[in-house]
Amino acid sequence: MIYLKDYSKLEECISEEINKESSLLQSIYKETGDSEERVDRFAKLIDGVSQSDILVLGENDCAAREPFKIVTQGNKGEYWTQQYIGLLQITSDGTKEEVFIRSRFDVNESCEFSKYILNKALGLKANILQNVEPSVGRGEILDLILAIIFTMQIARAYRKGIYRRYRTYENNDSKLKGRIDVARHIRLNPIFNGNIAYSSREYTADNDMNRMILTAYTSLQKRQPGRMRELEKKYAPVKDFISQLKNIMQPASRQEARKLVQKERKKITHAVYSDWESVRKTAILILKYMGIAPEDDGTNVNGILINMNYIWERYLVQIVKEKIENKYQIEGKKSFGIFFPNDQSNESPRELKLQPGELKLQPDLVISDKDEPLLIIDAKYKNEWENVASDKLGKPDREDCFQIMSYMYRAKCKFGGIFCPQTKVRDESDNGKMSLKEYFIFEKRDEKAIVTLFSLQINGVQGSSKEFAEEMKKREDALCGEIRKKIKTHEELRNQEMKKIKDMAVFMNTNGMEVKKIAYYLNVNAPMIQEWIDESSIVQ
Repeated sequence: MIYLKDYSKLEECISEEINKESSLLQSIYKETGDSEERVDRFAKLIDGVSQSDILVLGENDCAAREPFKIVTQGNKGEYWTQQYIGLLQITSDGTKEEVFIRSRFDVNESCEFSKYILNKALGLKANILQNVEPSVGRGEILDLILAIIFTMQIARAYRKGIYRRYRTYENNDSKLKGRIDVARHIRLNPIFNGNIAYSSREYTADNDMNRMILTAYTSLQKRQPGRMRELEKKYAPVKDFISQLKNIMQPASRQEARKLVQKERKKITHAVYSDWESVRKTAILILKYMGIAPEDDGTNVNGILINMNYIWERYLVQIVKEKIENKYQIEGKKSFGIFFPNDQSNESPRELKLQPGELKLQPDLVISDKDEPLLIIDAKYKNEWENVASDKLGKPDREDCFQIMSYMYRAKCKFGGIFCPQTKVRDESDNGKMSLKEYFIFEKRDEKAIVTLFSLQINGVQGSSKEFAEEMKKREDALCGEIRKKIKTHEELRNQEMKKIKDMAVFMNTNGMEVKKIAYYLNVNAPMIQEWIDESSIVQ
């Protein structure tokens, strides 16, 4: 076993005492000259891994922004792990080695931080992951992650209907349906007995793909019966889907499953069944993970990875939805269309190769009141922001700053935020307390255009899963308390500005200006202007 951490220097990870017993690293050490060469060789071994060989939770949501890379090389030539945690299985020259990547915020193999944040981010109210005992280790945790991902994928795909394909059946009876198979008929029925040999094609759910899915699912049920029942309660369609399959087929044996994995490697391209492609990949990975797969020659890598950038985004949305008042609209990945073609242009949208609003901005979190954005927050799991929050040698990332400003400008929102982890406290007396940094967008320190660094302390928590969860909830309460203050401040500013606009509208009307013109100059709809004027008349 080789132990790594996300967003960390690869050399520092593999040189840790815990990795000295790794047979793969030992063989690399024997064949290479210096530490730099060793790191380079190991990096290239896992760097060339294709996403098709690995199940990655959250990659579809982040792929447009972040190319899939387990490790990348920095400006100084050093290798860094990226935003993934999970397990890789490396097979080389007939030997296998596992690479376990955990969060840099996990202090030991119990992985309390990872269990807690995954449970929160995925909305598993039954505390499926927190209840895993530390002594069980990574094995059960990864089993559960596989089960969670697989169940979610099946529930999503099944919404569009069960997977079907054409299948040829060979029959020999009196119920002729399809094409007569003359050669087979002569062989099977030399004396006429009323039977006819024929072949028929049916568009059916009774196919090898569904049987492979059923086999993978039932293997998870055997390993985690209690928790699979909990998942079926959360994702009710899955239970119905599995019941349908069990009515028409049986799970495959280990030998049959190996053949299914070999047979079902072809990608699903049918548009109607596009969501079943991820289910197919996961089923194959589950069977491989459990040793039910043909052995490949040479070196190959497969495994389960979790995009922690995606999890950090989901975690933010979940805790805000839990703790902020229902009167606000709380939306993750709300879309704002940009670059709408000018109707007066001589070029048509087709000539511009752009449909109206086709390009979109999608902030991680938007908090609104009556469709008016009050606060926009972007979640950042990166080291750079952790360093800024902890007063280490770090500064705000240029591209991230541009990103949050573009969100604020498009949404016409005056308050933005960055949500990031914090490990080092600036003052020991502040341990566990909420710590904020604020940045003015303009030099004149305009209080109406501020970006707040909402950093969540995740260090200094010791004890069991229950104790960890209780302490984290306290810190989440503090975080959401600060978010609530920002929302209230924006509401107060909005009300003050609206009062000024209202007074101006009434004044302009008093001086004889028409409602339509007032609406044009103040950029407020005419019915609202008329309502203000009527209210003013009643008061007078």
